[in-house]
Amino acid sequence: MKKIVFKIYLKLFHYKELLRTAFLKFHIIALYHVQTEIGKKIYFGSGFSIKIEYEKALLKIGDNTCFKEYCSITIADNGKIEIGKNVFFNSGCSVSCLDNVCIGDNSIFGQGVKIYDHNHNYRDKEKRIVDQGYTTGAVVIEENCWLGANVVILKGVTIGRHSVIGANCIIHTNVESYSLVISDSKNQIVKKI
Repeated sequence: MKKIVFKIYLKLFHYKELLRTAFLKFHIIALYHVQTEIGKKIYFGSGFSIKIEYEKALLKIGDNTCFKEYCSITIADNGKIEIGKNVFFNSGCSVSCLDNVCIGDNSIFGQGVKIYDHNHNYRDKEKRIVDQGYTTGAVVIEENCWLGANVVILKGVTIGRHSVIGANCIIHTNVESYSLVISDSKNQIVKKI
């Protein structure tokens, strides 16, 4: 009897998740229909949030992409986010875009990865930092990359295909294809795979 009840519970949970994901996809398309292209078999975990603040912004998500719990996407100004097929975002990842973020097919992101294509201006001592605007630079993560937990990607960075970025790295310069980036207590070490 317990096995039957458990199987029924699993089926109900599965259908509940399918309905929740379908509703969220419908919600995104309904709110942002002009600016979005969302592929098939997309999974949005609980707590997923999206904010598109300007009508010229663009969001494309390829087929078979998964966003685990509490992931977020924010697009402002003329920002464009393009996410390829078969991309996996673990819990707590965020993508914040004012310019352009492009993520290649088959890339995977560990928990808490943060991607920013902009940074605050701060050099004018007479103004508050919040009033000085931003500098931007496109972020490109080519296909088949793996970014470990808590990696931070900053503006203007290209990560070449089939690269691995170890946990807790802050990437502020380009990474060549087929590279391994790890962090020790003093600096980051780049090795060829």
